[in-house]
Amino acid sequence: MTNALDKTVVASCVVFVALSGWAAVGPGGLGLPLAAQVGVGAALVVLLLGHTWKHLGAPLFAAFFGTAAIIEWAFEQANISFGGFIWGDIRYGDIGLFQAHLGDVAIAVPVLMAVLLWPTYVMINLLLDGRVVVSPRSMTWWQTLWHCALYGFVHSWLMLVFNGECERFGLYRWVGKSLNRPAADMFLGDPTAPRGWAIYVFVTMVVFTFVMVPLLGTAALARADERALQVSDGAPIVLFGTMGVTVHANAPNQTVGNVALWTVGFFAVLVSYRFVAILRDQRQPAAVIGTPPSSAHNSVRTAPT
Repeated sequence: MTNALDKTVVASCVVFVALSGWAAVGPGGLGLPLAAQVGVGAALVVLLLGHTWKHLGAPLFAAFFGTAAIIEWAFEQANISFGGFIWGDIRYGDIGLFQAHLGDVAIAVPVLMAVLLWPTYVMINLLLDGRVVVSPRSMTWWQTLWHCALYGFVHSWLMLVFNGECERFGLYRWVGKSLNRPAADMFLGDPTAPRGWAIYVFVTMVVFTFVMVPLLGTAALARADERALQVSDGAPIVLFGTMGVTVHANAPNQTVGNVALWTVGFFAVLVSYRFVAILRDQRQPAAVIGTPPSSAHNSVRTAPT
């Protein structure tokens, strides 16, 4: 099962990179033929959901996406209801998937935000801990909170990277007090938006890490302890790197392109160094590295008592 899922994730990465590369050197993401757009979307869904399912299993999979989507919807609804006090005064378009609403929020928005949170979570964990899923019991409480803050900081980069594309294709628009800001301040969207995204992610990951993982994550953590990293586990790195390059190539302006390349693109290069080093270490004989291959990749820290 896992081997088949690994192959599926790798294949989806290849398709996603190939079609995204076509978009980068050609007409841009939404300028691709409809079949290619569907292919990119399908590959992305398989890449993310397949990767998540492998590492979390059904209970924690549902908890991760449920927690992220519900909290995001609450943030969105509060933001719209109270004049954009969290991440700016924003209204979503009614194109395609954005037509269905729950309250004032397009249902697709919290779903997409929840899906995109997974690669951020994985990238931080790979960089700091050398593993995909991290147990809060392996760290002190303040280290866990530090992880949650880093998830928020990195995820907020996506707001800076994709604001121009989202505005250009009518996915959302800024209204009200956001439009009253100086034009220079709105160059990358409402300047409060990244802070709001970081707060949302911090709250979400605190709930997931301190509540959901201890309650529902026993099996997932046990599998993580026994399983060495596979090439397919680097799928989030591929996603981040591809986003950085494709937005850089087809950005609404060169500044946004540079922001994309030197934030998410840089982060993909940084995490890939750590990931490749782990894979190489796993191939060394156990006698050389002094630990079994199944645990060599796990830089788990025992929390002080």
